[in-house]
Amino acid sequence: MNIFNTKILNNRQRWQRALLFSALGTVLCILLCSFLQRMFRIHSSLFYLISSLFMGWLIQESGHGVQKKFSILAVVCMILIIFFSDMFYFFGTNALYNLPTAMFYTVQSYLHIDFSSLLSLLIKAASIGIAYERARVL
Repeated sequence: MNIFNTKILNNRQRWQRALLFSALGTVLCILLCSFLQRMFRIHSSLFYLISSLFMGWLIQESGHGVQKKFSILAVVCMILIIFFSDMFYFFGTNALYNLPTAMFYTVQSYLHIDFSSLLSLLIKAASIGIAYERARVL
């Protein structure tokens, strides 16, 4: 007879597990989004909606947390995915050689105002919101 469930994780272990899986998922999403965008030569923000669903699911399943910190972790991961995927889309692996310049031009591309860039920023903001909602157990 098994009275105690010894396989249950405490809050700290769930948080550490969510951090580990989200870091690996973030790197995977950055590589996958930038590779697919460069391969198909399409700069689309719809990749980020799929990434936000994946990150929200990954953090929810790995952490099983109800605290707001799990949602904030998903937001930080999505911001990193969006920024570094755009940077690697624009510059490829050359971004690693001149990182400050690549970061500057990527931020500058976000400040460019026309209809398509505003729509892209709206989709990116929606993907951050989706990741925020889906990251914790409600």
